[in-house]
Amino acid sequence: ALRELFETLQHRTLNPGPAPSGTRTTFRYEIRLQFLELYGEEVRDLLSTSPTTAGGLKIRDNGGATGSEPDVVGASEITVRNADEALLCLARGMLRRVTGATAMNAESSRSHAIMTAVIEQTSSTFLDDAENDDDDDDDDDDDEYAIKIYDNDEVGDNSTKQLPVPSLAVPILQNIGQLQYRLGKIADAIKTYEAALRHAEIIHGTDTTSVGTTLNSLGVLHYHLSSDKSGEAMALFRRSLDIRSRALGRDHPDCATTLNNMGRIHVQRDEFDAALKYYEEALCIRREKLGVDSLDYAATAFNAGQSFHQQHQHDRALELYHEFLRVARARFAGSHRDVAVVLSGIAQIHQERGEQKEALELYEESLRVGKAALGDCHSEVAMLLNRIGNFHFEREDLDAALRAYREGLRIERKVLEPHHPNIIVTLSNLGEIHRQRSDWDAAVKLYHQALDLQRKKFGPEHPDCATTLNTIGLIYDQKGDTCRALRYLQDALVIRRKVLDRNDLDLSATLTYVGTLLYRRNMLSLAMDLFTESLKIRTLVLGPDHRDVAFTMYNVGLVHQHRGSYRDAIDCYKETLRVEKLVLGDEHRDVAMTLYKLGEVYKAQ
Repeated sequence: ALRELFETLQHRTLNPGPAPSGTRTTFRYEIRLQFLELYGEEVRDLLSTSPTTAGGLKIRDNGGATGSEPDVVGASEITVRNADEALLCLARGMLRRVTGATAMNAESSRSHAIMTAVIEQTSSTFLDDAENDDDDDDDDDDDEYAIKIYDNDEVGDNSTKQLPVPSLAVPILQNIGQLQYRLGKIADAIKTYEAALRHAEIIHGTDTTSVGTTLNSLGVLHYHLSSDKSGEAMALFRRSLDIRSRALGRDHPDCATTLNNMGRIHVQRDEFDAALKYYEEALCIRREKLGVDSLDYAATAFNAGQSFHQQHQHDRALELYHEFLRVARARFAGSHRDVAVVLSGIAQIHQERGEQKEALELYEESLRVGKAALGDCHSEVAMLLNRIGNFHFEREDLDAALRAYREGLRIERKVLEPHHPNIIVTLSNLGEIHRQRSDWDAAVKLYHQALDLQRKKFGPEHPDCATTLNTIGLIYDQKGDTCRALRYLQDALVIRRKVLDRNDLDLSATLTYVGTLLYRRNMLSLAMDLFTESLKIRTLVLGPDHRDVAFTMYNVGLVHQHRGSYRDAIDCYKETLRVEKLVLGDEHRDVAMTLYKLGEVYKAQ
């Protein structure tokens, strides 16, 4: 856009348009840039070269006069002569922006920036005589337009070929990469940052902070690209931390940033003990160097709180969540998306503790804050509604859960792409509520909608498709339609055999379901084959003393009893009884049922 603006104005300068006979017309322009950042409630000047005037600017209202707008007192305006100078201002301003990892997005800027271009145009008409012919001035302007923005620094030594490298290439490439990342073009951003890394190594050397910063950014991009890239991301973070530690000292805030990111890798791998080691060190550095009121300190507190939450260390998790909440409320004032998120996390802990009243109040407050900060129709508001739906579902308040899920789905369908995974999850949640209510047709309809989206999003043989097929099969079984149930369960079994490990527990579950339907239809040989395969998987994965192993052993006993193989049936029922008493206790109803079946077999002998 900047280049197009300058090209248009320059074209008009060279072609100012027709003029009356005996005269000539000239066109000149001046462009001044203003680049401001709104961070919290503070207005900052991103183009100011003085630290005393960079922040704390005041907005002046011009009284609402016609054609007037509020202005910012003391904001600098930089005159630029071409697009390159304008882009240089943009790059310099971007480097001065306040950024920080927070609860919602650990890498995004928590501020808003506005660049304003003020264009002053002058069109003049002169008599066409020698006295008014200022060709020298025009030539000087043309020469100024030819000035190069970047100095070509010759780098290398006597043994290396001298290469011209733009001294500002690294920050500009980093900003381009950041914009690509925000647009979701992560693969492109990686290529851009890799180019920035090569330039940084040539210009500054391989063990400099510029290289460490770029390596950290590359690690973040690989982290976001795919969980499969976590190894590459961790290697980049390790290189970054090594360089930053040697260049700045291990207790520098930049090292804390990399440590925080390394913790996130371990969270991605569900390695919460390892994650906390990095988070705790980062938290200590940020507390000492940045203070307990900094956003970066708060962000690491939130990250560490999430890991403690996953480990069910609720007291420590709550302590850290409340630290984040204290800073966020002070810095953001009023309603903010990150306040909504941490309130939801605190609500989850109270829910897990069985403190339902406190949990519901916090969930509702979280939703109010989220709507105030983001509006009623936002994906994060839908996420909060789904959490509230889950809360009501667990309390068996199906009406309240249904309302929350439906409102969440309405928002998701407006703001997300049609096949988004969140829509699939919400459809499945709604389907499950109707299933719990024995509203079989409505449940099947919703699960079919989810299945259609899964097939379009992931392909027809994805494990998620198998899960939904499995669920639809079970619903038809509950409805009493055994033929359809068997068809859907067999389709699920085909996919799971193809895409899952042969010892996967989901495969074992479908084997058991299909075997049960075949047993009911007196297809005993096929049922026995499936039960035996399921039992082998569950014993291998869960061990011999697990309740699911006892359940499958009981099914094998049923087949033996039906066939008249009473000795084998007795052995199966005895083993089932041993595990059930061990896991459930002597008074459980399943123990009573197994004793009853043992009695039947002994009587039949």
